[in-house]
Amino acid sequence: MRRITATLLIVLTAFSLLANTGDTIRVNGHNNISMTWYGNYDNTTVFPPATKTYHKILMHYIMGCASGGCSGWDYTTIIQLLQHTGLFDSTLAYAPNFTVNGVRQDSLVYSANPTYTTGYDSVNNTTDSVLNTQLLVRNYADTTHPYTQTDSVLVYPAGYWNYYYDNGGNIIDSAYVGGTTRYVYLTHVYTPREIMQPHELGRVITPYGSYYTSIPNWSNDYVFDVTDYAPLLHDTVILRDFYSGWSSGFSVTLKFEMIEGTPPRTVKNIYPMFNGYFAYGSTSDPIANHMLPMTFALSDSEQHVMFRITPTGHGEGSADDCDEFCDKYYDLFINDQMLDETHVWRSDCDVNSLIHQSGNWITSRANWCPGAKGLSQDHEIPSSYFTPGDSIKVEVQMEPYTEPGGGAGLQMAGELFTYGAPNQQVDATIDDVIQPSNIDAFSRFNPVCANPIIILRNLGAQPLSSVTIRYGMVGETNYDYHWNRTTLTYNQVDTVMLPNIVLNDSTPSHIFQAYTYYPNGLIDNYPYNDTVRVYTDFPPSYDSVFVFAMKTNMDATQDSWTLTDDAGN
Repeated sequence: MRRITATLLIVLTAFSLLANTGDTIRVNGHNNISMTWYGNYDNTTVFPPATKTYHKILMHYIMGCASGGCSGWDYTTIIQLLQHTGLFDSTLAYAPNFTVNGVRQDSLVYSANPTYTTGYDSVNNTTDSVLNTQLLVRNYADTTHPYTQTDSVLVYPAGYWNYYYDNGGNIIDSAYVGGTTRYVYLTHVYTPREIMQPHELGRVITPYGSYYTSIPNWSNDYVFDVTDYAPLLHDTVILRDFYSGWSSGFSVTLKFEMIEGTPPRTVKNIYPMFNGYFAYGSTSDPIANHMLPMTFALSDSEQHVMFRITPTGHGEGSADDCDEFCDKYYDLFINDQMLDETHVWRSDCDVNSLIHQSGNWITSRANWCPGAKGLSQDHEIPSSYFTPGDSIKVEVQMEPYTEPGGGAGLQMAGELFTYGAPNQQVDATIDDVIQPSNIDAFSRFNPVCANPIIILRNLGAQPLSSVTIRYGMVGETNYDYHWNRTTLTYNQVDTVMLPNIVLNDSTPSHIFQAYTYYPNGLIDNYPYNDTVRVYTDFPPSYDSVFVFAMKTNMDATQDSWTLTDDAGN
């Protein structure tokens, strides 16, 4: 981890140890598990007990190469938490009363005595015979325990014809090898299983990864804020990584930072709505069949509501190269009123932090880029759209679209979160530092020596209209910047560029810090989240005379460059 909080970082091996507000508990989930083929990779992880509360929980999804190297293809990976529901279903299976060499057969013709198979011997020009290999028959005679073997026996295969040949290899006779015929009967077996509710914690599309195979111990850290799942991240939890690849592969390591304290607002309920891969544009099975409107009864304490959706488009149908390369939208309706129209699209793939990819990784896509996250959209629902203590209806409608080729699809996850009122009236925080920083996600913008960029967020119930940001390198002169350029309501963010050169060749520290104080001219109600510190690298130094060289692809008209000094000239 390269991001540092301005609080004590501790690792608890026994969760009963005392900890204080601002302390961080680290939990390890998957540990360098190789994803070598399509399927689910599950791991049971022990989290602290439910008695603890957290101001923030971050999940680090650290992707590396599998033991055999990285795949050269872009595959979908999804981190899920599987929640116990207490509801059970059953799977019907058919248990046979016998198997032959471990395999179920509808019937068996066998002999207790040795049998032989004849054939023509072209060397001696005569008929030859070979003793048949015995068959192992396992019997399951107890229908109350249909998978418990009762006995076994070795027999010889029968029920076939043997042929006899003259010295020219011509068939001159035949004989039937008879035996006893046995028919299988099947016992119906119902195996109960608990229905597990998946909750998506993060989605990453793998890069075109052939290049990274050549880099020893290559990895990339994808960070997800999973604070809203705090009610589920306690005690024993099943974490699943789904890998859609048909080749090996990549590895997954999961690490959680659980920062103790008061949450910005307390999660009351998490209501799953839909989760899965659905065909898009199908006339026989419209996507609307899988994204049905749902109505939830709210209690008086559920005062804030947010809908989170993670849509990514995949496949290439015959119309518009959907759904990977076409720009489609969805409409969000709350109580039959349209709240938002949002495009399932990313146009920033060209600034991907993983630049050493082959293939068309710079091309815009349906809310994902090779080697990047599939982005979630958080829709805060205004209080004018619902009433606490009443019901709320939520519906997502995809843009009308017909795909005659049937190749388009959407990987979708949608959940409704309800909360109490914000726990602080005045609370400004810095979410992250884009520059200067050596966090993997911001590598395209670093290293730099001037104009820091931070993400400011309002976590107070009172709208944020002003705050002072103090920033600089640890141990060096720090600067004050008075921010008042807009008004942020609860949970809104602003990306802020700060002036000044903050490091040079003589700077002794590699740690940049920024913190907020006097939001709206008042004392911040929650000082534990005011400060952020990150490691950074020093920019390289060059001679005053140098050559700038640019290598384009085969279509140079796609490319351009701009060279500026630290003042933007």
